This record gives sequence, structure tokens and C-alpha cells, in this order.
Amino acid sequence: MTALANALKLHPRMIYFADAAACLILGAVLAAAAAPLTALLAWPLPNALLIASGLILLPWAAFNLLTARARQLTPAMLAIHVAGDALWGIGSVALAAIHAGQMSELGLFLLLAQALAVAGMLALKLAFARPFLTIA
Repeated sequence: MTALANALKLHPRMIYFADAAACLILGAVLAAAAAPLTALLAWPLPNALLIASGLILLPWAAFNLLTARARQLTPAMLAIHVAGDALWGIGSVALAAIHAGQMSELGLFLLLAQALAVAGMLALKLAFARPFLTIA
């Protein structure tokens, strides 16, 4: 195990369980409450984008759960996690940069905070990958 895993006393797969739970909760909230969130955050884009984002997070949560329950992490699974998390984070920062002048401070803060959370989750996935990874 890595020094980080030892220090946190966590099994490498726990990060995937945590990501699955976070994606399930955020996905459900975005899909179910897109209209009020759009108003609260002064989101300049259609509600449909928040709904779609929420619906995308639900299978992502399932993939995280599948990864957490897998016997070993394969290089392909890790590559999918890296690509998915990186694209989500980059997309969030791009949306914030493009629409910063139109969004409320709360909306901008939450968008950037979740981008930071995704980056942190990706960093943990990479830090915990070695003991969980199998090269076939």
C-alpha cells in the first residue's frame, strides 16, 4: 500500500465506494431539482443540462461501485476513471470560466468546488491504484 493509504488506513477500493455514493447523491439532486438549482445558482444554461449531468452521474456511480467490488483494478478500468474524472473536472472549470459573469457567486463557488472535489477524487484514485491494480 502507498504511504497515503497506510496513513489513512483505507483499502484502495474505498475511494470508489465513496465516489459511487457522491455521484449517486449529486446525480439524483441534479436530475430531480434542476429547475430550482438553475434559479438559485443563476445557471445561464438550460435546466436540461443539469438534468443530463445528473443522469450521466448515475451510471458513473454504478461504474464506481462495479470498480469497488472488482477483485482487481485493471488498467482499462483505471484509464476510464482517469478520463472520466479529468473530463468532468476540465468541463466544470471551462463552464465556470465561460459563464462566470452570468452565474451567482454561490453558483460559481459550487461549480468550482465540485471540480476541485473531482480532482481530489482522481488524485486519490491514482494514489490508491497500485495495490489494487493488476496488469494482465
